Amino acid sequence: MRSHQDTLLNHAEQLGLPIPLLFLDNGIPSSRPRPALGHLMALTDERLVTVLLIPGTFVFSLYDAAARAIAARFAGAGCRLVDLLHPRKAALIPAAGPSH
Repeated sequence: MRSHQDTLLNHAEQLGLPIPLLFLDNGIPSSRPRPALGHLMALTDERLVTVLLIPGTFVFSLYDAAARAIAARFAGAGCRLVDLLHPRKAALIPAAGPSH
C-alpha cells in the first residue's frame, strides 16, 4: 500500500492540491463496519471533502457492485473521484450537482 500512498501524494502535488488526508481501514474485513470509510463518508456528506484520489474503486470494497455503489454515493454527495491508476480518465465518476 505504500506505493499507492506515494502515487497519491505525487498526483495530488501534480494537480496542485493540498497534501491529502489518508483514510485507511487496513486489516478490517470488508464485511465489517470500516470506521475510516464511515468518517470519510460523513466528511463528504458535510461537503468538507470534495475530491477523492483513489487507486481504484477496489479501495471501497472487494466486490465490484458494492464498490460501485459506494463510489456512486460519494459522487451523489458532490464529491469528484479521481482514479490514480488511469490518469487519462480524470474523473472516475463525476460529482452530481447542477449542470452548467
